[in-house]
Amino acid sequence: MVSKAILERIDAQAKMPGAEKKNADGTTTSVDPSATQQQKIEARLTDNEIKVELMTNTILSINEGPNAQAVGKRPDAPTDTNGRLTGLETTMTAVEAQMKDAGKRYGLIYTPYVAPTSADVPSAESRLDEIEKRHAHMNKMLKRLVRNAEADTEDA
Repeated sequence: MVSKAILERIDAQAKMPGAEKKNADGTTTSVDPSATQQQKIEARLTDNEIKVELMTNTILSINEGPNAQAVGKRPDAPTDTNGRLTGLETTMTAVEAQMKDAGKRYGLIYTPYVAPTSADVPSAESRLDEIEKRHAHMNKMLKRLVRNAEADTEDA
């Protein structure tokens, strides 16, 4: 179950000028074709923050049960691009550690995502690209964990 607050954030993100939208022909464009690069980065950041928050709360639910206290974006969370990116990366590292531990309980081995090395100085876009790849990698394990947790609940 997803909270009303999360649903409102998802809806607001989908309306951001830089947010991606799928067209009927299968192509992807921005909600506002004249969106600036910064607006596109902001929309991607917001989208990824929501996804990581949902992932974090799913792991909490697996570890602590359905009555686990949900976590959300802190009021004092960074608002600048670099701070938000660092926050996402830090949270993802913590979630990966939890996934590894939860995986052991179910006989699953989780290997954290490792970004390819590059001599280039990372940009906001390249960091977002890696966050999105990392999220996709983590989401595969999350699905396995959810299936196992649901099976445990059914057997109880």
